Amino acid sequence: MLAVVAPSGYGKSCLIEQWLSDQGDLFAWVRWDSHDNSARTFWKYVSLALGRLVPDIEQDMGRLLSQSTELNYDEYVDWLLNRLEAVSRRWDRPSRFTIVLDNFHHLTHPDILSSFSRLLEYAPHWLKFIIGSRTSPELGLVEMLSKGRAVLITKARLGFSDAETKAYMQALLGTELSDTDLQRVQAKTEGWPALVNILCISMKSGLLLEEALSTSETTMSEFLSQQLYSHLSSDQQAVCNLLSIPGKFNNELARLLFGDAGARAFREFTRQDYLACASSYEKGWFVFNPLFREWLANRVELAEADGEKLDRMIDFFADGHQFEEAMSVATRTQSWERALQIIQAAYPNHLQLYQSGSLPRVLELFPADFVERQPYLLMAKALLCFSLFRYEESKRYLELLENTLEETHDVGGSLHIGAHFLRSHMLRFTGQVEEATHHTRQVLDALKEQNSPFLCWCYCGLTADSFLNDQINDCVDYAFKSVALAKKAEDGACLIASLGWLLPALLLNGKLSLAEQVAEENLVWLKDRGLDCLPDMVMVYSQLVTIHRERFDLSSAWQDYRLLQARLDSHTDPRNIIHARYVVLFELLVSSGHLEEAQNVVTELEAEVRSNYTEQDFVGFFDLKAMDAVVALKRGQVQPLLAWYQQRQQHRPDVTHRERNLALLECVAELFMQRDCSEKLASIRAQSLENGAIYRVVKADILMALQLSMQGKPDIAQQRMEQALSLAQSAGFVGVFADDLQQLEAFIKKAQQQASLEKYCQQLLALRSALPFSTGVEEGATKAEAALVEKLTPREIEVLQMLAEGKSNKWIAEQMEVSLSTVKNHVSNVFGKLQVTSRTEAVSVARKVELL
Repeated sequence: MLAVVAPSGYGKSCLIEQWLSDQGDLFAWVRWDSHDNSARTFWKYVSLALGRLVPDIEQDMGRLLSQSTELNYDEYVDWLLNRLEAVSRRWDRPSRFTIVLDNFHHLTHPDILSSFSRLLEYAPHWLKFIIGSRTSPELGLVEMLSKGRAVLITKARLGFSDAETKAYMQALLGTELSDTDLQRVQAKTEGWPALVNILCISMKSGLLLEEALSTSETTMSEFLSQQLYSHLSSDQQAVCNLLSIPGKFNNELARLLFGDAGARAFREFTRQDYLACASSYEKGWFVFNPLFREWLANRVELAEADGEKLDRMIDFFADGHQFEEAMSVATRTQSWERALQIIQAAYPNHLQLYQSGSLPRVLELFPADFVERQPYLLMAKALLCFSLFRYEESKRYLELLENTLEETHDVGGSLHIGAHFLRSHMLRFTGQVEEATHHTRQVLDALKEQNSPFLCWCYCGLTADSFLNDQINDCVDYAFKSVALAKKAEDGACLIASLGWLLPALLLNGKLSLAEQVAEENLVWLKDRGLDCLPDMVMVYSQLVTIHRERFDLSSAWQDYRLLQARLDSHTDPRNIIHARYVVLFELLVSSGHLEEAQNVVTELEAEVRSNYTEQDFVGFFDLKAMDAVVALKRGQVQPLLAWYQQRQQHRPDVTHRERNLALLECVAELFMQRDCSEKLASIRAQSLENGAIYRVVKADILMALQLSMQGKPDIAQQRMEQALSLAQSAGFVGVFADDLQQLEAFIKKAQQQASLEKYCQQLLALRSALPFSTGVEEGATKAEAALVEKLTPREIEVLQMLAEGKSNKWIAEQMEVSLSTVKNHVSNVFGKLQVTSRTEAVSVARKVELL
């Protein structure tokens, strides 16, 4: 990377342009402005730049942007690196391809800086970046310089030396400066090329050097700009005033606004480089000298500008789909109605605006009182507040919207439907599922009539509501409709959300094989369309972890967890982060016998919720005390379970999917207290069977068998256990028995005598030697970990050894002479087989089992 860092007017762009011209390499140029400070916009234009070399990258990125409310940018960078790796192998690849990122000082968003730093770290050797910026970019520049991976050019090297200033002024003025005057010029301008340039032009127009140098340092550029401006004709001044508003202009715009006078002024400006220069990245467009334009922008009284000409300027940019420039003119001139029209033209529906990543910035442009009078902006504001968990604010804006729609008789339109849809989401995520379903059905009926592409989201909402209400059969039906409609609409975000509910529903429904098949087919569909980078892919991988855990394929479960973990970032929905980072990990650690780590996860989860959220944000998602009780029970400690049970009796929540699962844990507590819970278990079983929750039917049968055994009814208990085994065998369940195998072993051995259950029982009993704990009390860590370690390949052991030495993935790739993605796959496999989530853990476990 080459970074050219200096204030405006030091010739950064000219230097870069000249260097590129001398080199003759293939390049792309991107110039940023203050409207581009979002990671989505950044990667969109970087992809456009790379499109000169790899055309389909631009197309694939466009598909990603159209599908996601937020993008996992680190994951996108990894995807991009894999694409670039393929380019590296092409015989016709250029020896060097350069991307210029000009005006980089406008880019300060952490997501831009972190993801771009990742690309710089792993980019192939033939891809170079040149950054032009007024401030030093926060890209780890010091470290890059120390490693010889970057070159920095600052204003000290760009400013004119004494000799250069003397030669430059002599060339423009035709006279040679004395040494005394030269020193005074250098002292005033500090070799600032743009200022020296304006000084020369002003002197050519009749200004005396003594007069120019007598001004204060803080006003010299303003003084010289005033002098330059005063020598323009009145027509030229009028053109300058208006063209300074958008920041760029061309001959067509000048003629549109001022006719022949504008065309003449345009020729005069572009003939003299000191006034304007050609844009480096847009052919036919020009920009004013930066110091002169800054002075103009501060001078022009926008309130006095010709309103008709401003409207024509806005239309000119909007008609050319240059919406950012059109918005800039409209907002600078406080033409709020026009600004709103531009936003609506750029983003016909709110989902597009939300997915663009521009929603917060757009809303900041408008005054609050204007926002509260405009239905489009009220809906946008409600959507933004909802995404930030500010539900009360979101409700207020929705109420304002609905009142406004009633006053304008627009009830039943798209905004009215959108308000219902958003309200249903808020109700769902605050535990008011029945009300959410009611609103969703209202939206569904309206969208059916319109044959809307957003119909899939309604069915996705009904899928979620059915799952939360424990209506598993209905959930599966709605989910398959949602999946089909989402694929028809090419809506990857809706497909992922639907799979997040469908996969656990199929598991509960006793259809593990179908769940695996559905997951595999749809992962292929998403990957083929480049949509597997969407942030909420963690929902799919979370469910794959659960499926493999139920199969008791812990190695695959840990590998899926690694994939899940790689997709977690600040753009993932907080509920999915909590579920994936804590709940899924907790369950996997318990199944793997890592009880101390599981307990730590519960502690971290409690701290996370207290620090960053409220309990209302996660209604129905988990029960911290129940998680504590599960870990304690595995350690042979019953008291936490009994304490949790007593607390539960003081508050009886509504019957939902989560509550019925917790009701089973209550029955476990009652068994320890030697209470008869037969009726409760029978009720849970009947309701679960009716609603399609077969997994819970099996759990209820197991507990009923244990209850019967405690009551001295061994034959009936055995019949009940065999019923559970038969159901579990059909469904493919394994984990449901593995968690309590020692307690159930006698039942399973006896059931093995049944021909229909023989092989399944043998499979369960074979797990006995692989279980990380057997007596309810945790065994030694080394024995537990050794039992779970799948044999590593020689290549994986080689990678593990380098990890132990603290080597980076890039270093390992270079040493092994393989691609970065291959190393990442090896690391992921190592983590999965060792059932760990970090390098430190991997090395620790490997040493315990003597792999290192």
